[in-house]
Order: sequence, then C-alpha cells, then structure tokens
Amino acid sequence: MKMNEIKKILVLIESREQAQHLIVKSQTLAEAVGATVEVFTCCYSQSLSNSYLFDREAREHGKIGFIHGVERWLDELIEPLLEKNMNVSTDVYWDRHLEQGMMTKIERYQPDLVIKDCRYHHRLDQHLLGHVDWELIRHCPVPLMLVRPAAWSEAPIIVAAIDPIRSHEKTASLDMRILDNANHLCHWIGGRLNLFHCFQPLPTSVIFDDTVMFDYDQLRDKLRQTHLQAMEELLDQFGLPASGMEAHLSEGEAHQELPAYLTEASADIVVMGAVERGIIDRFFVGTTSEMALDHISCDLLIVKDRTAVEEE
Repeated sequence: MKMNEIKKILVLIESREQAQHLIVKSQTLAEAVGATVEVFTCCYSQSLSNSYLFDREAREHGKIGFIHGVERWLDELIEPLLEKNMNVSTDVYWDRHLEQGMMTKIERYQPDLVIKDCRYHHRLDQHLLGHVDWELIRHCPVPLMLVRPAAWSEAPIIVAAIDPIRSHEKTASLDMRILDNANHLCHWIGGRLNLFHCFQPLPTSVIFDDTVMFDYDQLRDKLRQTHLQAMEELLDQFGLPASGMEAHLSEGEAHQELPAYLTEASADIVVMGAVERGIIDRFFVGTTSEMALDHISCDLLIVKDRTAVEEE
C-alpha cells in the first residue's frame, strides 16, 4: 500500500495520558487524505478478574461494565472528529496482552496506516519506545507512525532517513518507499522534506599500510563523494531535485548522528525503514536501532520493507 492510497487509519491508544495529542495528529492526517478513522484500545483489570475467581457470572458482568466505561471515554475523545463530520468509529478489546490485542486488531481491520502513542516513562521524563512499540515495528505490515506529545510546527520538517549504499538489511525498494512516504507527508501537512544519510569511514586504527595511511584523507573524501553521488542518484530516480531540499550527509555512528541531526534541524517527523529477517535481525532491531530510536525526540514513521512483510 502506497502512502497516497490511504483509505483507513487505525489509531492505537496505549496511554490515556497521551490520547489527546494522538487524536489531534490523526485528525490532521485523516482530513488531508479523506480517510476513515478507527480509534482502538485494549483494556484489562487484573483486580477485577481476581475479585470474582469463583463467580463467573459476576466476573463477566464486571468485565462488561469495565469495557462500557472505556467505550464512553473513547466516544468523548472522538467528539471533535464527529463534529467535523469525519467517518470515525471506536473499538475496545478485553485483552491482558496489549501487543497481542493490537496485532489482532490490525489483522482484522486491515488499515493502510497505523498511528500510536509512545509510552511516557515518568522516572526518565521521556517518551520512549516500549515493548509494544517494538513488537509493532517488527510485525506491523503497514506504515506505522509513533507520535510524541509535541505539536507539529506550522511548516513541519520531515526527514527521510535513507541508505542509498545498499547494506544487507535493506532491499533496493526500501529507500524509494521511505521517500514516497516522506514526500506525501510533506504534501499533506504542508511540510518541508530533508534528507539524511550516515556512513562509517574505514577507521585509521585498522590501517597498517603506510601508503594507505598517507592517502587516508583522500580515500575518506572519495568515500564521502561516493555517498553524496548515491544520494543524488536516488533523488533523481525518484524525481526530486536535490536543489529543492536539504540533503545532509553525516560521518559516524547512525545511532548517534541521526538523533543529533534531528535535534539540530528541529525535525517534526523522521521517516525510517524497518526490516526483519529472522532471529539475528530481531536482535539487531532490538539493540542498534533502539539506541537511535529512543534518543529521537520527534515523531517516527516506520516503513516496512515489502519483501520482509511477504516473508513473515
């Protein structure tokens, strides 16, 4: 599903504290594309279940009352969308396993875009990715937007984080999908598109040949030019002029350079790719990428590699 073909948006709520800003951003996107919106959450009460261990009828009655309370809250939450005559509905599952309930909802609803809040960690005073977020990043088959409380600026800066020098984690189509999503976001919310790419040069510590060491600066410059050229070729292939945007090339570790650039650029949304190919890549997603994502303060739009989705 391409970003310009969004018909159905599924809004997943994990925390009541973050629900309002989540609805506001979902409304902005839905109005821009004319999409149907469904707002969903899971609920469960361990204390309620424990209170009626030997009275199944009373437990079911209490469960229904609990669910109805959550439904009333969701109805109040979507009132601003209904007032604008938007096509919006709500749904609630009783499920103690939040990630399982959300994935089941995604499978049944078949959305074109999923939007979810990031969990707030009081002790750290930060909105970090939790277990549920990482499960969605790994398994959600459609674009996934993880949002934080900060409102989008009047002219939002949207950063497409690409890797035009293909590595084993990426397929040839993923960068194009990242650009497609980022470009459509810019069109919908009146934003400006920036490009980011990071590369690692050969460290001097592993060079033992004196001749190579002597030419190291030249080799480093050549490598940088190779990556710049690859960025320009990708833009040309996609049909975007390099002169019309900021294309930033960083040298170093991506999990350090990307968050730093996003802060410097005052980015509102970063569009990134995600790939899963078995146990090794699951470990990669949970370590290297997490170091970057949990230091990113703006919203994230995760685009899945179509090949990886088909293999799951």
